[in-house]
Amino acid sequence: MYLYRGAARKPGGIEITSIQEEACRRGKSMQGPTMPRGRTALRARNVRVHGRRTSMKLEPAFWDALEAAAMREGRSINEICSMIDDRAAGYGLTAAIRVFVLAYGWCRRLDDAIATVPVGSLPTADGARD
Repeated sequence: MYLYRGAARKPGGIEITSIQEEACRRGKSMQGPTMPRGRTALRARNVRVHGRRTSMKLEPAFWDALEAAAMREGRSINEICSMIDDRAAGYGLTAAIRVFVLAYGWCRRLDDAIATVPVGSLPTADGARD
């Protein structure tokens, strides 16, 4: 399906003035822009994990949060990804990074956030886990 901006003609002669109007016409709600079929919101980036280059795909919000955590801790993204990889044995690295980002956003402490990887409980204010 093609998405149009402004007034346009869709194959079949239906006039579409906006994506939201088309969604309303079809009885669907829209909570933001949609991705055309076959597209993804994931962004691929290369990082070095223990010196080896690897490519990872994460949503832009996770990349932003990972960069912010690295800056706040005075470390590189590569260093943090290597620390996460040490704990993520048997689990996917990108999933472990998502867990780390969630935990770091929750507690703002690198050691506690790393300790939650790969599937731990979120740390409490005093560092204990449920």
